[in-house]
Amino acid sequence: MTEESPAMFAVRKARARLLMGNPFFGSLAMQLRIIEWTEETVPWYIGKNRTMAVDGYNMYFWPDFVTKLSDDELMGVVAHEIMHCAYRHFSRRGDRNPQIWNIAGDYRINDDLKKANFTLPNPHLHDSKYADMGTEEIYASIFNEINKAIKSGNYEIIDDKDGCGIVLDAGSQGGKKG
Repeated sequence: MTEESPAMFAVRKARARLLMGNPFFGSLAMQLRIIEWTEETVPWYIGKNRTMAVDGYNMYFWPDFVTKLSDDELMGVVAHEIMHCAYRHFSRRGDRNPQIWNIAGDYRINDDLKKANFTLPNPHLHDSKYADMGTEEIYASIFNEINKAIKSGNYEIIDDKDGCGIVLDAGSQGGKKG
């Protein structure tokens, strides 16, 4: 039997804490296979976001990211990834820009998790102006803001590289039930 890494142990512990303290999130978390995310285990992912991700079947975690989080922050991030599944973000994107779609989903999810008193790592995406909006509405708002900013020549790229993670497309390469 192979000994599990400290990061894998931490993710399993966060999932167990969710199951005991927040059964809704915990029972959803138990449905996902946990995969330690490295260039060897997930060679098809070429993005720069090395935090956590879900594709509807698997929950991927980058060990360096996980080991920097407190227990409460990690539990919040696992709940965050679960909410991408609960909201079916991986299958609702359509032809929308994946990065903007993920950001819109993060705003929606992080607002919900803050209201449920979860601890999220800083920085994370949150803006009260999106509190009563769905992911599609948030996406449209961000997309319009970006287009206006580009036209004016005054824009900043929104990035959540150190936040809670990303949502991958359902059925993405490697995104198979295991």
